Amino acid sequence: MKNLVFAGLISIIMFNSCMEDSSLSDVEITDPSLIEPDINLIRERDNSGRLKSSIIVYLWDKNFDAIELKKGNVSVNGHTMQVEKLVLTGGPYYTIDTSILKVELDELYTFTIELADGQKYEASITTQDIDLYELNLPADYSKLNNMDINWKGYDIENEFQIQLTCDYRTSTSSGQTSNTLIPDQNERISGSYIISKSYFNQKEGIYKATVRITSKTNGTIDPGFRDNSKIYSYFIKESECNVN
Repeated sequence: MKNLVFAGLISIIMFNSCMEDSSLSDVEITDPSLIEPDINLIRERDNSGRLKSSIIVYLWDKNFDAIELKKGNVSVNGHTMQVEKLVLTGGPYYTIDTSILKVELDELYTFTIELADGQKYEASITTQDIDLYELNLPADYSKLNNMDINWKGYDIENEFQIQLTCDYRTSTSSGQTSNTLIPDQNERISGSYIISKSYFNQKEGIYKATVRITSKTNGTIDPGFRDNSKIYSYFIKESECNVN
Protein backbone atom coordinates (compact mmCIF):
# COMPACT_ATOMS: atom_id res chain seq x y z
CA MET A 1 0.00 0.00 0.00
CA LYS A 2 2.89 2.37 0.66
CA ASN A 3 3.63 2.59 -3.05
CA LEU A 4 0.14 4.04 -3.55
CA VAL A 5 0.43 6.73 -0.88
CA PHE A 6 1.19 9.49 -3.35
CA ALA A 7 -0.80 8.16 -6.33
CA GLY A 8 -2.56 11.51 -6.66
CA LEU A 9 0.68 13.38 -7.23
CA ILE A 10 1.88 10.71 -9.67
CA SER A 11 -1.33 11.17 -11.64
CA ILE A 12 -0.54 14.84 -12.17
CA ILE A 13 2.67 13.89 -13.95
CA MET A 14 1.40 10.82 -15.77
CA PHE A 15 -1.96 12.02 -17.04
CA ASN A 16 -0.80 15.57 -17.75
CA SER A 17 1.40 14.20 -20.54
CA CYS A 18 -1.09 11.84 -22.19
CA MET A 19 -4.65 12.73 -21.16
CA GLU A 20 -7.20 13.34 -23.90
CA ASP A 21 -10.48 15.22 -24.12
CA SER A 22 -13.42 13.08 -22.97
CA SER A 23 -16.48 12.54 -25.15
CA LEU A 24 -18.44 13.74 -22.09
CA SER A 25 -17.13 17.25 -22.76
CA ASP A 26 -19.82 17.43 -25.47
CA VAL A 27 -22.60 16.41 -23.06
CA GLU A 28 -24.51 18.51 -20.54
CA ILE A 29 -23.69 16.45 -17.45
CA THR A 30 -26.20 16.41 -14.58
CA ASP A 31 -25.13 13.14 -12.93
CA PRO A 32 -22.10 13.59 -10.64
CA SER A 33 -21.44 9.82 -10.65
CA LEU A 34 -20.09 10.21 -14.19
CA ILE A 35 -17.23 12.38 -12.91
CA GLU A 36 -14.14 11.58 -10.84
CA PRO A 37 -12.65 14.85 -9.56
CA ASP A 38 -8.91 14.80 -8.87
CA ILE A 39 -8.08 18.01 -6.99
CA ASN A 40 -4.47 18.92 -6.21
CA LEU A 41 -3.00 21.83 -4.26
CA ILE A 42 0.79 22.01 -4.55
CA ARG A 43 3.20 24.24 -2.61
CA GLU A 44 6.84 23.70 -3.56
CA ARG A 45 10.25 25.12 -2.73
CA ASP A 46 12.88 24.32 -5.35
CA ASN A 47 16.63 23.87 -4.90
CA SER A 48 17.20 27.65 -4.89
CA GLY A 49 14.52 28.19 -2.22
CA ARG A 50 12.05 29.77 -4.63
CA LEU A 51 8.44 29.18 -3.58
CA LYS A 52 5.79 28.32 -6.15
CA SER A 53 2.28 26.97 -5.93
CA SER A 54 -0.44 25.61 -8.17
CA ILE A 55 -4.04 24.50 -7.89
CA ILE A 56 -5.14 21.96 -10.49
CA VAL A 57 -8.44 20.13 -10.95
CA TYR A 58 -8.93 17.21 -13.30
CA LEU A 59 -12.39 15.79 -13.96
CA TRP A 60 -11.88 12.21 -15.16
CA ASP A 61 -14.42 10.00 -16.87
CA LYS A 62 -14.42 6.21 -16.43
CA ASN A 63 -11.68 5.90 -19.08
CA PHE A 64 -9.45 8.53 -17.42
CA ASP A 65 -10.06 11.01 -20.18
CA ALA A 66 -10.49 14.59 -18.98
CA ILE A 67 -13.84 16.39 -19.00
CA GLU A 68 -14.51 20.06 -19.68
CA LEU A 69 -17.94 20.76 -18.25
CA LYS A 70 -20.52 21.91 -20.80
CA LYS A 71 -22.75 24.51 -19.12
CA GLY A 72 -20.93 23.96 -15.87
CA ASN A 73 -17.93 25.33 -14.03
CA VAL A 74 -15.41 24.79 -11.22
CA SER A 75 -14.61 27.42 -8.61
CA VAL A 76 -12.40 27.62 -5.53
CA ASN A 77 -13.08 29.97 -2.62
CA GLY A 78 -15.51 31.86 -4.82
CA HIS A 79 -13.07 32.32 -7.73
CA THR A 80 -13.98 30.72 -11.06
CA MET A 81 -11.21 28.48 -12.35
CA GLN A 82 -10.19 28.73 -15.99
CA VAL A 83 -9.92 25.83 -18.41
CA GLU A 84 -6.50 25.08 -19.89
CA LYS A 85 -5.77 22.47 -22.55
CA LEU A 86 -2.69 20.51 -23.43
CA VAL A 87 -1.27 21.47 -26.79
CA LEU A 88 -0.56 17.93 -27.97
CA THR A 89 -3.68 16.08 -26.80
CA GLY A 90 -6.27 18.77 -26.13
CA GLY A 91 -6.89 17.33 -22.67
CA PRO A 92 -8.63 19.94 -20.47
CA TYR A 93 -8.01 20.75 -16.83
CA TYR A 94 -8.98 23.56 -14.48
CA THR A 95 -6.53 25.93 -12.82
CA ILE A 96 -6.30 29.41 -11.32
CA ASP A 97 -3.64 32.07 -11.64
CA THR A 98 -1.45 32.53 -8.57
CA SER A 99 -2.12 36.29 -8.72
CA ILE A 100 -5.67 35.39 -7.66
CA LEU A 101 -5.09 32.52 -5.25
CA LYS A 102 -1.98 30.80 -3.89
CA VAL A 103 -1.54 27.71 -1.74
CA GLU A 104 -0.97 29.06 1.77
CA LEU A 105 -0.33 27.49 5.17
CA ASP A 106 -3.29 26.33 7.27
CA GLU A 107 -5.86 27.67 4.80
CA LEU A 108 -9.31 26.31 3.98
CA TYR A 109 -9.97 25.80 0.27
CA THR A 110 -13.52 25.01 -0.83
CA PHE A 111 -14.12 23.81 -4.38
CA THR A 112 -17.55 24.00 -6.00
CA ILE A 113 -18.32 21.94 -9.09
CA GLU A 114 -21.50 23.14 -10.78
CA LEU A 115 -23.14 20.84 -13.33
CA ALA A 116 -25.39 21.70 -16.28
CA ASP A 117 -28.60 21.63 -14.21
CA GLY A 118 -27.22 24.19 -11.74
CA GLN A 119 -26.67 21.66 -8.96
CA LYS A 120 -23.49 22.27 -6.99
CA TYR A 121 -21.19 19.73 -5.34
CA GLU A 122 -18.36 20.59 -2.99
CA ALA A 123 -14.93 19.41 -1.91
CA SER A 124 -12.82 21.05 0.77
CA ILE A 125 -9.40 20.80 2.37
CA THR A 126 -7.35 22.63 4.97
CA THR A 127 -3.69 22.77 4.01
CA GLN A 128 -0.79 21.80 6.27
CA ASP A 129 0.03 24.27 9.04
CA ILE A 130 3.79 23.66 8.89
CA ASP A 131 5.89 24.39 5.81
CA LEU A 132 8.63 22.13 4.47
CA TYR A 133 11.21 24.88 4.43
CA GLU A 134 14.56 23.10 4.79
CA LEU A 135 16.16 19.99 3.28
CA ASN A 136 19.87 19.45 3.83
CA LEU A 137 22.10 17.31 1.59
CA PRO A 138 25.88 17.21 1.34
CA ALA A 139 27.08 19.76 -1.22
CA ASP A 140 29.31 17.12 -2.80
CA TYR A 141 28.59 13.49 -2.19
CA SER A 142 30.70 10.36 -2.74
CA LYS A 143 28.72 7.31 -3.83
CA LEU A 144 31.16 5.17 -1.85
CA ASN A 145 29.15 6.16 1.24
CA ASN A 146 25.53 6.30 2.31
CA MET A 147 23.91 9.74 2.10
CA ASP A 148 22.63 11.40 5.28
CA ILE A 149 19.78 13.88 4.76
CA ASN A 150 17.67 15.89 7.21
CA TRP A 151 14.75 18.27 6.97
CA LYS A 152 12.62 20.72 8.95
CA GLY A 153 8.96 21.68 8.76
CA TYR A 154 7.11 18.36 8.78
CA ASP A 155 4.02 17.50 10.83
CA ILE A 156 4.04 13.84 11.84
CA GLU A 157 0.25 13.69 11.26
CA ASN A 158 0.76 14.02 7.50
CA GLU A 159 1.87 11.35 5.07
CA PHE A 160 5.45 11.64 3.84
CA GLN A 161 7.76 10.33 1.17
CA ILE A 162 11.19 10.91 -0.36
CA GLN A 163 11.75 10.87 -4.11
CA LEU A 164 15.35 10.33 -5.24
CA THR A 165 16.27 11.11 -8.85
CA CYS A 166 19.81 10.55 -10.14
CA ASP A 167 21.11 11.93 -13.43
CA TYR A 168 23.67 9.80 -15.25
CA ARG A 169 25.81 10.29 -18.35
CA THR A 170 28.22 7.97 -20.15
CA SER A 171 29.89 8.06 -23.57
CA THR A 172 26.93 6.17 -25.06
CA SER A 173 23.86 7.14 -23.05
CA SER A 174 22.29 9.49 -20.55
CA GLY A 175 19.15 9.53 -18.45
CA GLN A 176 17.76 9.31 -14.94
CA THR A 177 17.00 6.75 -12.27
CA SER A 178 14.12 7.31 -9.87
CA ASN A 179 13.28 5.70 -6.53
CA THR A 180 10.57 6.34 -3.94
CA LEU A 181 11.59 5.96 -0.29
CA ILE A 182 9.17 5.81 2.66
CA PRO A 183 10.74 6.71 6.03
CA ASP A 184 9.40 4.96 9.11
CA GLN A 185 7.76 6.83 11.97
CA ASN A 186 10.96 7.28 13.97
CA GLU A 187 12.76 8.71 10.94
CA ARG A 188 9.89 11.10 10.26
CA ILE A 189 9.88 12.27 13.86
CA SER A 190 13.65 12.81 13.88
CA GLY A 191 13.59 14.54 10.49
CA SER A 192 16.47 12.47 9.18
CA TYR A 193 17.06 9.57 6.82
CA ILE A 194 20.00 7.58 5.49
CA ILE A 195 19.83 6.88 1.75
CA SER A 196 21.71 3.70 0.87
CA LYS A 197 24.70 4.08 -1.44
CA SER A 198 23.21 1.30 -3.57
CA TYR A 199 20.79 3.83 -5.12
CA PHE A 200 23.73 5.83 -6.44
CA ASN A 201 25.30 2.81 -8.09
CA GLN A 202 22.33 1.59 -10.13
CA LYS A 203 23.87 3.13 -13.26
CA GLU A 204 27.35 4.10 -14.34
CA GLY A 205 28.09 7.78 -14.70
CA ILE A 206 25.75 9.18 -12.03
CA TYR A 207 26.80 12.78 -11.47
CA LYS A 208 23.85 14.55 -9.81
CA ALA A 209 21.21 13.64 -7.23
CA THR A 210 17.90 15.44 -6.68
CA VAL A 211 15.92 14.74 -3.52
CA ARG A 212 12.29 15.79 -3.16
CA ILE A 213 10.46 15.38 0.13
CA THR A 214 6.67 15.60 0.10
CA SER A 215 4.07 15.80 2.84
CA LYS A 216 0.46 15.10 1.94
CA THR A 217 -2.88 15.67 3.59
CA ASN A 218 -6.35 14.95 2.27
CA GLY A 219 -9.73 16.64 2.43
CA THR A 220 -13.37 15.71 1.91
CA ILE A 221 -15.34 15.41 -1.30
CA ASP A 222 -19.03 14.94 -2.13
CA PRO A 223 -19.85 11.19 -2.14
CA GLY A 224 -22.04 11.60 -5.21
CA PHE A 225 -18.97 11.60 -7.45
CA ARG A 226 -17.34 8.46 -8.82
CA ASP A 227 -15.35 6.22 -6.50
CA ASN A 228 -11.69 7.23 -6.07
CA SER A 229 -12.48 10.95 -6.31
CA LYS A 230 -9.85 12.79 -4.29
CA ILE A 231 -8.58 16.09 -2.96
CA TYR A 232 -4.99 16.38 -1.71
CA SER A 233 -2.60 19.08 -0.55
CA TYR A 234 1.10 18.49 -1.24
CA PHE A 235 3.95 20.45 0.33
CA ILE A 236 7.27 19.77 -1.41
CA LYS A 237 10.90 20.73 -0.79
CA GLU A 238 13.62 19.94 -3.32
CA SER A 239 17.41 19.96 -3.00
CA GLU A 240 20.21 18.64 -5.20
CA CYS A 241 23.90 17.84 -4.95
CA ASN A 242 26.82 16.67 -7.04
CA VAL A 243 27.74 12.98 -6.99
CA ASN A 244 31.34 11.84 -7.22
